[in-house]
Amino acid sequence: MAEPHVISGLKARKADLDRVIEHGRRALAQWERDLAAVEASLAVMTQRRPAKLALYVVPPQFKRLRTTRLVLAIVRQSAEPLTVRQIAETLIRERGGDEADPLLLRAIERKVWAVVKRQGIVIA
Repeated sequence: MAEPHVISGLKARKADLDRVIEHGRRALAQWERDLAAVEASLAVMTQRRPAKLALYVVPPQFKRLRTTRLVLAIVRQSAEPLTVRQIAETLIRERGGDEADPLLLRAIERKVWAVVKRQGIVIA
């Protein structure tokens, strides 16, 4: 059969390749978001309407009731006042979202702001 050192070497190589592939997928997703932003900016600057703007769909782990409960839990656990951005970043981190995605951060910030406003946590 196969030698143990060969098997362990192949497993290590597989893990390395998995990491490289995952990093490449994340980089590709970021490049696609960047390209979409450039195309949208170009459409605005040239004053032509894009054929179809893609709507940002908030992932299911950030549905309203879940978000409300999580925001209230984050606020309760905090020892000091938090900004909406800090709450949104914590929420994304806890729910396993892509922290590097600016569209997700902005969408969650809007959801958090709605929750804190609806619950009367913030005096605006």
